[in-house]
Amino acid sequence: MEVLEAYRFLKPICELTTVCGRTKVQKIFYLLQAAGYPAGIDYFLHYYGPYSETLSSYLAWAGQQDLVEETCVTLSAEAVRCDYSATPEATQLVDSLQKVVESAEVETVSRYCEFARQLNKESSTVLELAATIAYFVRDRGCQLSEACAKTKTFKPNKAKPADMDTAKAIAESALQFN
Repeated sequence: MEVLEAYRFLKPICELTTVCGRTKVQKIFYLLQAAGYPAGIDYFLHYYGPYSETLSSYLAWAGQQDLVEETCVTLSAEAVRCDYSATPEATQLVDSLQKVVESAEVETVSRYCEFARQLNKESSTVLELAATIAYFVRDRGCQLSEACAKTKTFKPNKAKPADMDTAKAIAESALQFN
């Protein structure tokens, strides 16, 4: 992983303290990228919304390097949630990378980290809906209203009105971030 890639991946993770669940990590990074964050990660539409194998590889790499700690929590006999948090080594690495990355890049990444903190406060379901709406707009060229309708069709069991309203607002915010 290149210096800039590592910095762009690790800095938000370090800022978020803990992200509850793989799905939430995926959706936060997708929404950041939809907002213009220069992560350069490829996504495709998956059952849980936009998904990136590259991001999964980054998480695995960070785990192997002891930069991200994965803590698995058993929710039920069928469900396990894996939470992610940066280790002190990750924070040290990000601090050292900030010294070699251009100051404009540090400023840009910091601005997006504030957005990431806001996203991390939302439920996984809302972020999944928001990322799916943003995906239909950004990657499929739909208008926002059409993207919301497609999301409701794609995720009928999760698209409750209150969650959809919040998700639409988040998707709009991401798409208009710059």
